[in-house]
Parts: sequence; C-alpha cells; structure tokens
Amino acid sequence: FCDDKAIDNEHLQGDGWGWQKAAFHAKWSGMWKPGTLGAQGKRHCAFRTKPLGESYRCDVRVDDYVRKVHYNGMDITRIINGDLNRWDAVRRAYFPPIPGAYFVVYGEDVDGNFAKTGGFWADCDTAPSKFLETSWESYCSTKPLSEEYQQGKGTGWKKSTFHAGSHGMKEWAPGTLGEPGNGHCAFRMIPLAVPHLPEPETSTATSKPSTSAPPVDHSVVAHSTPEPTTVVVTTVPKTTPPPPTVPEGWKAIWDPNQEKYYFWHTSSKYVTWKLSEVEEKEREAEKKEEAEKKKEERTWDRPCKNEQACLEIIDDYLQHQPRQINGLLRTYGESLGGGDCGELCHLPSVCPTDPLIEGCRYDTYDNSMAALYFTKRGRHALAEEILKTFAELLYPKSLDGIPENVRYVGPSGKTLTLLAAAYSDTGKAKAGDYDGKGVYDGAVDVGNNAWAGLAFAHFAAETGSSCYADIARDILYALASRPVCNDGLKGYQGRLEPYPRNYRSTEHNVDVFALATVLGEHSLAE
Repeated sequence: FCDDKAIDNEHLQGDGWGWQKAAFHAKWSGMWKPGTLGAQGKRHCAFRTKPLGESYRCDVRVDDYVRKVHYNGMDITRIINGDLNRWDAVRRAYFPPIPGAYFVVYGEDVDGNFAKTGGFWADCDTAPSKFLETSWESYCSTKPLSEEYQQGKGTGWKKSTFHAGSHGMKEWAPGTLGEPGNGHCAFRMIPLAVPHLPEPETSTATSKPSTSAPPVDHSVVAHSTPEPTTVVVTTVPKTTPPPPTVPEGWKAIWDPNQEKYYFWHTSSKYVTWKLSEVEEKEREAEKKEEAEKKKEERTWDRPCKNEQACLEIIDDYLQHQPRQINGLLRTYGESLGGGDCGELCHLPSVCPTDPLIEGCRYDTYDNSMAALYFTKRGRHALAEEILKTFAELLYPKSLDGIPENVRYVGPSGKTLTLLAAAYSDTGKAKAGDYDGKGVYDGAVDVGNNAWAGLAFAHFAAETGSSCYADIARDILYALASRPVCNDGLKGYQGRLEPYPRNYRSTEHNVDVFALATVLGEHSLAE
C-alpha cells in the first residue's frame, strides 16, 4: 500500500483498503538481487506478507502501562491491539509459531511496585491464564530496562512471583505476576514446541490456508519448563488412513507430524483437530439459517427518500434491537447492509465481546443515546422503558452488602449507586453490584452517568415528569460529591469507585458541564 503522504496506523498494521500486488523492479547484480518492490512516484509504502498458515493469540494486561512488546527479538509494539496506556485494557497480539522464540512484554507500574499497585496477567493459546504462574519468567528493576532485556535476552531471568487474586476481579483471575519494589518488569513466555499445520491442498490458486491456530491440548503442553529449542519429530506412517466423512464445505487434511486428520472450513478458513467441533458448527449453521428464514422483513435495507423516511429506518432498527433481562438495548446489532462486498466486507458480528467475558454488551452510554433519540422522536414509552431500567440500577432496594464508598445521597434524599459502564445478558444486574451476573464492565465512568442524567433531564422536559428530573439531579450531585481534581485546572475525576482512576477526561468533563447546564446548576458547571 503506497501513498504520497505518511501511512496511517490502520495500513501500518496491515489492515484497511487499497492493498495491491507490489510492482517488481528486477536487479540482476549486487546486494539487491533479484530485485525490489515499490510504486512509481510514491514516497511512502507499507509492505505486508501473505498470512502464515497459522498464528497464535496472546491477551495481556499490565497495571499500569505496556511499554514494549517483542517476539523473536522483533519489536511488534505497533501492531498490538488495545490501549497500551490503560491499566485494565486487554492488549492482544498474534504471532507465528517459531520454536524457541520468546514473546516478551515490558511494562511499567507508575508507583514502582509490581507486587501491590501493579501486576502482569496473560491468557494465551499456548499458555492459558490458569498456568500463568508456571508459564512466564521475569526480569525486573527499579530503573528502565535496556533493549536487551526488552527483547527477552540477557541473564538474571527467573520464575516470577505469583500474587493470587491480587486485583480482586474475575478479569484478572487467577492472579498476577510481579516483583515487590520494582517499577519496571519484562515478562517472557517460556517457549513451547508447537505443532505445524500444512497448508490445505485446494483446487484453486486463490484459496488461502487458515489463519486460525488449531486447538492446543493444554493438558499436554502446560507447563513444566521445556528447553526453548525443543523440536519434536515424528515418523510419517507408511499408509494414510482414509479420511472421515465431513459436511459440505469442510475438508479433512492429513498431518504427518501429528499422524491424524485436521479439519478445514474452506470459506471461513477455520481449522480444528476435533471432528465433534465440525459437527457442532454445522448444527449451529443450520440453526442460524433457519432463524434467518423466520426473521420478519426489515426496512433498513431500503434507501430513504427524505429525512422522515431515514428516521423511520432508525426507528425500526432500534425497536428490533434485542433487549436483555434488565430491559436495556444490546449495543451491537445486525448489519444495515451496503452492497455485495464479498470477502472484503468483514462486518462485526452481532455480539462482539471481550474474549475473556461471557455475554453481549449493553452499554449505559449507548442506551442513554437511544433514550434521548426516542424522547426527541416522541416515542416516550420506548424511552421510558430504558429509563426505568436505569432507575432500578441506580436505586437499590436494600443496602445490604453494598459498600459505603459506592453509595451516594442525592437532593431527593434517596440513596443511589451510579451506573456501570456496560451490562450483559448473563443474568439480571442489581444496583450497587459491579462484578456480578449481568455486569459486563463494572467501571463507573463519569461521562456515561452524565449522559444517563441528560436522558432523564430531556425526558422530564418533554413529558413534564418531575420524578425523572429528580433522578437527573441525583446523578449530577453524586458525580459532584467526589473530590474535584484539586489543582489549577480543576475538573471532575474520570472514573469513580469501586475501581477509581485518577485521571481527568476532557470528554467526561464536557458531559458533566452539559448536564449541570441543562439542570440550571451553574456553579457545578463552572
């Protein structure tokens, strides 16, 4: 991918549109033989190789910052998915199986203590989180680490200290790694001997092998301390057994190293070793196809001729959006269509989720926006359905078991607990519970709650319902009751208990300003 200007981050990661076969410029002598790739008249180019036959996934968390990530001595920090500067964010890496190669994460704890305020956590295809204690080594220091140690080299590496349940959240289970009194730590995964999947034999030149790794039997690979360069060689049997019968769209392919068949889905490129999984996926596909046939006709795949027609498409879309047990709308939904883009069109699934959390997302922010939309469209019953759910999640029926630090008393005199960032469909959420069934993301973000307050305030103004105005004011005063950042800039803290973060968000402060202004609370806005 070449351009006249600097390459954007999306294309630097090998994504985006416009990739094409690079022009080859033959050179018949010298160190550049046989030639080079490039584009005439372009100053900036990104070059990507064809995907490998398989890759492995690794999800990591570092409290506080991920500074560098290396694999096999190569810096791959720029292609890591996830926010490197957010302590609770999942950072995801993909890497090819290279025997003896180290996957190394270099992190920093701003308080200088990886044992208490910091920590490292990982869940990888070749080293699941339940084997965290035995799958990683570390090298830590009070000072920034040299590039040698960032790459996993040097001496002094040792088994990292394991802190069971250190962060008290299921996302960090079973615990974290880190050394007391050290603010800089590099963690390297102990290399494994990994199986190699041969490319499936296909009849067309355009077919590609799967980029999904086959399931790894962790009962076998986890986890003593194998030698980094161990390579297992097996003997190819003289006769290959006949392939098992597989459904249409699947191929059974013999692996001489494992001496068994693996199964490749030709359209999705999915690979598995288990025939039972093939059969299960076929059953799921049949159920999905049947559901599609029964689905009622939608209007959102039709072009709109005017503003009202466009709004009716949105009305129809939101009204058919699934609701969870609490009554909130699901954040992600079906595609609106957009033409035949074939394999180039990889739309998000109906329910994209964190790979480590069950259920679909039902975000407070998104539902606040939907309630505002319904209110402005005059569809007050639909807006009120969302707001009643918020009210149930704001005002607990009982204070038993709810910590003092998440309770607030508003101008109404009622005790409330603020809303979590997102809820799930795994159970019915309760007010004041930020880590139980029905909670997807228990963070109490100031901006999300301000938007919920705005939804209550606008509904009250449209319908004349004073009780909803009281709720909006309770939310505002709850947000304002916590310490304001006490410096020249002032402003409100970005995230509150039970998982407070001492940062100041421009967006969140704008949200609180808007809520205070709408309610006429000018001193709080100021």
